[in-house]
Amino acid sequence: MAMISGTYGERITTGLPGLDLVLNGGLLRGSAYIVQGSPGAGKTILANQIAFHRAREAGESVLYLTLLSESHAQMFVHLQSLGFFDRSLIPERVYYSSGYAALDEGGLDALMGLIVHELNRLKAGFLVLDGLFVVHALADTENTFRRFVHELQGQLSMAGATALLLTNERRDPSSPEYTMVDGWIEMSELATGAWAARTLQVKKMRGSHFLIGQHKFRITDQGIALFPRLEAAVPRPAAPPPAHGRRLSSGIGALDSMLHGGLPAASTTLVHGPSGSGKTTMGLHFLSLASEAEPGLLLGFYEDPEVLCERAAMLGMDLPGLVRKGVVEILWRPPIEQLADELGCELLDTIRRRGVRRLFLDGLGSLREAFVHPQRIHPFLTALSNELRRLGVTSLLSTEAPRQLGPGNVRMDEVSALMDNLILLRHSYEGRALRWQISILKVRGSPFDSFARDFAIGGTGIAVAEDGPTLATPTWTAPPSRPRRETQD
Repeated sequence: MAMISGTYGERITTGLPGLDLVLNGGLLRGSAYIVQGSPGAGKTILANQIAFHRAREAGESVLYLTLLSESHAQMFVHLQSLGFFDRSLIPERVYYSSGYAALDEGGLDALMGLIVHELNRLKAGFLVLDGLFVVHALADTENTFRRFVHELQGQLSMAGATALLLTNERRDPSSPEYTMVDGWIEMSELATGAWAARTLQVKKMRGSHFLIGQHKFRITDQGIALFPRLEAAVPRPAAPPPAHGRRLSSGIGALDSMLHGGLPAASTTLVHGPSGSGKTTMGLHFLSLASEAEPGLLLGFYEDPEVLCERAAMLGMDLPGLVRKGVVEILWRPPIEQLADELGCELLDTIRRRGVRRLFLDGLGSLREAFVHPQRIHPFLTALSNELRRLGVTSLLSTEAPRQLGPGNVRMDEVSALMDNLILLRHSYEGRALRWQISILKVRGSPFDSFARDFAIGGTGIAVAEDGPTLATPTWTAPPSRPRRETQD
């Protein structure tokens, strides 16, 4: 058999950045991978998407061999609406053929002969065998099926070709095909109530590290978009660049004084307060100081960019101008069936692309709702916070609190322990007058003004009283510690 160009065992990309990250760089040349999933799981789309990437970007010849009853014309009708599909590559680079007749007439030996002949004729570097379960169904014995898989693996190794073997058959993990192939990828659906999400999990990848666990994906008009679990993709705390005591202004002078100079650079700050307390306004103050040297980003869930820009303009902040200049970008993601890892991936990609230094995440509660398993919020935010610090991003996050009147005990959940700084907004009544106070509960590694001060929201935004203490400092109850749990969400 003729060898194609390339080195056995080298990485070949799939064209799906998320999948390549999960696979630690891509598939291995000369290897065979089972892709298992029920009908409708997305196997055919995934295989074709990778096939067209290998043909278009790598210049490889691809053999797509079907063993199913669906005609190629029907497949093309279903694929042509997807952005990766390019009819001009067929059949010069992507060659579709049916192996059902050879298998039906001559059994597994005839099918193997067809595969070897076509790989050699096309000098194909990538093979898709769509319908491995058909081979198993027509094999006389388990031993015959095992011998077929073993021989196929050997032929691929000699040719330096990589193969995806698609099957909708769910077999015991100890079945011979899973133990003999180099990798096993499972595509499935995770459902809870009326909500469902598609997941991909690498069960095995011989000779390589990979990101374990279930990773969510969507089927879009461009094909499959995979979002690795953030806590797996960013698994270890990374030291942030030295800040040397540098501070960033919050945009509110008196608050900067309470913080002894502003927010510590590359830190994360949680602003905790009830609805209407000024959390979003505080975030707009913070972003209003963005510049070309310190680009800003707002990730919000409730108010669209036009409304936010109008609100900022009414408060005398030129957020619309900063957006027009590209100094600030607004990502508005309504909380409707969002995926936490998709949000995290988009957020970090945008930060890296734009070199963001000021981040305002308005609505941590909406991010919580994007988790199927609530226990993931702690490791997810830990990984996110670590990566933000490593990238030198100073972050402000808002979270909703129940309405609390006057001083007293302030209860926060375990997320607060992950934050470098905590700011509390609360209110009380003096007769019929509403009175707002701001308190700093924590600034990690730095002194701060521990007394609460009055503040008001007016025509220029938030104005904080400059003179001394006005209210007894609230008591903050730290969240209880809990044992760490491994999750597969």
